[in-house]
Amino acid sequence: MLTTKKIIAEFDKSSNDIKFLEFNKKLTDSIERPQELKFILEHFSYVTVNGYLKILGNDSENGFSYCNELFSKCYNSSRCLIAYDILGGLLQ
Repeated sequence: MLTTKKIIAEFDKSSNDIKFLEFNKKLTDSIERPQELKFILEHFSYVTVNGYLKILGNDSENGFSYCNELFSKCYNSSRCLIAYDILGGLLQ
């Protein structure tokens, strides 16, 4: 089972500058896999890596649910958007 301390400890081992924005409101989501994404959605608004990559979390304005609603309308309704970078690259 993943815990906040275990996940953050794994990220701390990285040489990258990783920041977690925690949130106060918990989202109940039906995502079962991957567990790492479910963990991020349950605990963080988003995660940034080196100020370059943003992993979507439960941000109320630009989080996983909102971005995937737009993504499915504009790009691909059969895929799931996980993250994006500052250059406009999309990670599905």
